[in-house]
Amino acid sequence: MTRNQGDRMFGVLPIHKPAGITSRDAVNHIQRILRPRRIKLGHTGTLDPLATGVLLIVVGPATRLVEFAHEMEKAYRGRFRLDAHSPTLDSDSPWSPIDPPVVPDQEAWRNAAARFLGRIRQVPPAYSAVQTGGRRAYELARRGQTVDLPSRQVVIHALETIAFEYPHVTIDVTCSTGTYLRSLGDDIARSLGSRAIMEELTRTRIGPIDLDQCVALDLLSEPDDIHQHLLPPSVLIPHIPQVSIDADAARRIRQGQTVPDLALPAASATAGAQPAPPPRVAAFDSRGQLVAILRSDAAGGYRPERVFPTTAAAIQPSTTKTPHSPES
Repeated sequence: MTRNQGDRMFGVLPIHKPAGITSRDAVNHIQRILRPRRIKLGHTGTLDPLATGVLLIVVGPATRLVEFAHEMEKAYRGRFRLDAHSPTLDSDSPWSPIDPPVVPDQEAWRNAAARFLGRIRQVPPAYSAVQTGGRRAYELARRGQTVDLPSRQVVIHALETIAFEYPHVTIDVTCSTGTYLRSLGDDIARSLGSRAIMEELTRTRIGPIDLDQCVALDLLSEPDDIHQHLLPPSVLIPHIPQVSIDADAARRIRQGQTVPDLALPAASATAGAQPAPPPRVAAFDSRGQLVAILRSDAAGGYRPERVFPTTAAAIQPSTTKTPHSPES
């Protein structure tokens, strides 16, 4: 790969983050490999230093898709110790046993966990990256200040107990962005009159990307290594209906014009009602390259919300997927 080509990377690098480093450390590792190229990098969701697993590093213009990637569900496997508590809700800080201990059996645990399915209110941990008063919560907590974070709604799509051998329990969770597994485990334990700390956590999936598609950081040392493992930006938006556009529509979109005559994917409708057009679509050209994210307007057309460079200006891996509308 030439330096000019490296400067124009556009895609998603799926990393298997090891324990002991921050998500920012992983991004910095990739940034060092790409220097002196000036390529913007980011990621689609923080993993604590204790955690391992799927970390999607967005490269080049793909950084402008992060807000849409947050709409994808995430899956985790977490191991917890019951009847223990720590300030960080995990084993990265000194923990204390709960005395006297509460010893639930497996059935009691499963019944309690089932009550946390669906939409729930959750208070993030004091030691978290949530902003409060313009500061990260963990910065205030580390200074000994009281951190009072409001609860927020998250969605637990699935929660399965994989192993239970008191005081240890392992669960698989599929959830919305913004869910803290540390808080979830402790909240379930609290509902049983106890507490819990998280000892291990692996993110096993983000949207369509699972661990099998991820590469270890220590296997990446050259820009060509990164390009080899780069996925197309479309993997960040599988939930957005996709449309194919011709060269003329692509030209108009890149000029900031509204497109009134898109061939929209079929939409479902309730009985007796006309199907509503999707509020947002992803437009792809004849080569399968992402051109733009479009948003519907009051007149029934679609206006550009995010416009992306042509392949002459940015190299994005090709996708073999045919544009489609998501199943749900």
